[in-house]
Amino acid sequence: MRIKYPTTGNVSINEIMYAPNEEWGGQYNEWIELYNKDDKTINLAGWEIDGKEIPDGTIIQPQGYLIIARNDTSFAEIYPGAVCSVVKVSIELNNDGEELFLKDSAGNVVDSVNYTSYANKKLGKKNGKTLERNETAWEESIRNGGTPCQRNSVLPPTSFVINGYVFYEDNTACNNPAVKITNDKIGEWFAENSTDSNYYMLTLKSTAEVMAGDTLRIDASSPDGTQINVTTFVVTQADIDEGSVQINITLEQPKLNEIKVTPQSAVVTVNTTKEFIATAYDQYGNPLEGVFIYWTSTNKTVGTVSPALPNML
Repeated sequence: MRIKYPTTGNVSINEIMYAPNEEWGGQYNEWIELYNKDDKTINLAGWEIDGKEIPDGTIIQPQGYLIIARNDTSFAEIYPGAVCSVVKVSIELNNDGEELFLKDSAGNVVDSVNYTSYANKKLGKKNGKTLERNETAWEESIRNGGTPCQRNSVLPPTSFVINGYVFYEDNTACNNPAVKITNDKIGEWFAENSTDSNYYMLTLKSTAEVMAGDTLRIDASSPDGTQINVTTFVVTQADIDEGSVQINITLEQPKLNEIKVTPQSAVVTVNTTKEFIATAYDQYGNPLEGVFIYWTSTNKTVGTVSPALPNML
C-alpha cells in the first residue's frame, strides 16, 4: 500500500549556504535547508526552490529538516554527520544575493527570503558561515559550516551536559580528576571537578558548541598526572535530544608506544655533524616524558655518536 502524504503545508526556508569557501566545498557545495513546522509529513514532489523542481519521492518529516544540495555527493563528503535527508537540485545561488521562492506543487508561494542585504554585509559570504533564520529575522551562523539538519545555532541555546566518573586503573575512585573535552570544530573546555569526588561535568551549548555528528576527544588524568586516558565519543541525534551523555573513564599508566626520529634519514658529509631529534610517544599519541634514549652507531668507520651518554626527554 502506498501512503499519500499532503502536498502542501507549513514548510520554511531555514538556512542558506549561498557562498561556501573552499574549506566547505566551494561554490558547488551550495545548499538550502528546509524545515517542516507542521505535525504531518509533507510530500514535496513537484515543489520548486530557486526556480528548480524538487524530485519526485521527496518528503519532509514533521518538525524535520531537508537539505536541498547543489551537489549531494560533495555535501555528504563535507558533512558526513548530517542526520536528515539530502536531495540533489541544480540550484545556483547568487553570491551577491537574490530572492528565493519556495513554491508548492500548485505554484503557491509557501515561503520566500531575500538575502541581498545580508550578502552586501558579507554575512555568510565565503567565510565558512551560513545564514540562519532566528525567531524574527536572519543572522550569520555562530558555528562554522552552519547547522544542517539541526537546530540553528543563532536560536536561544539549549544545554548539553557531558558528565561521568573517573577511576584509577585498579577501579578505585580518582578524586579531583583533570578532564579536558575538545571539539576540534569549535574549541576545548575543562570540566568541573571536586577534590572530594571523582565526578566531572561540563555544560555546552547545543548546537553552537556541539551537535550530532561531532567527535569529542576527552583527555583525563589523575591529579599527579601519573595515570591518563584519552577517549573519543561521537555525538548522536539521540544524545542531543536527550540533552546529556554520561561517559565514565578508567585511567591507566602511560606506556611507551613509539619513538619518532627526525629526520628519519640524512646524508652527512665528512667532517660535518647532523642533529637528530627523538621523541617518545605514549599509547594515546602524547609526548612521553622521563624516557632515556641511548644513541649508538653501528659503523664507527662512517661516524660516531655524540654525546655517548643517554639523552633524557
